[in-house]
Amino acid sequence: MQKTLGEKLRTLRQSRNYTQQQISRILFIGRAAYSNYENDKRLPSYDCIAAIADFYEVKLDYLIRSDFSGNPKRTSDAENNILNAFRLLDSSAQKELWEYLQFRLKKQQLKYT
Repeated sequence: MQKTLGEKLRTLRQSRNYTQQQISRILFIGRAAYSNYENDKRLPSYDCIAAIADFYEVKLDYLIRSDFSGNPKRTSDAENNILNAFRLLDSSAQKELWEYLQFRLKKQQLKYT
């Protein structure tokens, strides 16, 4: 079942142990307005939903698209830099780097799935 915007907002807030009052103060909006967002009675403005995405560090698409699939977490600047540098490499160098990453993960007893 796909979650509504309100359900996503409630899940994000509760997973971080915030009250609606705390979130509304952080976002500089009224508690009743935030409650209306969580209860799908009202939609936040674009600026407000962008601020919410920034605060929770999630992709804007995750909040606004009901058909969103994948990881809602935004990538950091460091992750973007690594990905951009990786794309500049030829396929042989990419394979070599991937093998090195697997070696490092194994050394730290981590698994990549």
